[in-house]
Amino acid sequence: MILWGPPGVGKTTLAQVIAKQTKAGFISFSAVTSGIKEIKKIMQEANTAYGQKTIVFVDEIHRFNKAQ
Repeated sequence: MILWGPPGVGKTTLAQVIAKQTKAGFISFSAVTSGIKEIKKIMQEANTAYGQKTIVFVDEIHRFNKAQ
């Protein structure tokens, strides 16, 4: 799912509400400040969430480069 809109309209909040209502874990990170090492760690954490659904929210995803 892609949540698109200007800053401050509640994209992150909406993703958190969806996670809470679906009883899923929630991990948020910014593509601007995260490098490959951090991304791999976050994805590993999401994959090993003890059978729990996990929503990974990537803020500023359009800032990713090909290496990431």
